[in-house]
Amino acid sequence: MGEGTATLIRHGVERVFVSGEDFRLRELGDLRWPTPNEGIPDGVWSEALEAERQEDRAEELPVEVAALIDARERARSVGDWATADALRDEAASKGYRILDTADGPRPERMARA
Repeated sequence: MGEGTATLIRHGVERVFVSGEDFRLRELGDLRWPTPNEGIPDGVWSEALEAERQEDRAEELPVEVAALIDARERARSVGDWATADALRDEAASKGYRILDTADGPRPERMARA
């Protein structure tokens, strides 16, 4: 934990998000949405509602797969390519392909055979 990060612990799995990194609002657990008249600017309110709609359409990423992705990123950050490859393969065995993008890893559900 440190400045510029958010640490979420869910189901015993710790995930650290750095400044600018996105995570699903559901990761926080139950939320109470404020009403628009509670002083939230219209643009911010619209953005939050759109994020909620997008999340409702997205498939929930299993905690185990999220933990594999985090561990793979740690391995890649220290140049442990063998471990990173093994973690990628393990995610694939659970039905997820990990795409490496400029914005970080993006999990993609693999088509079932």
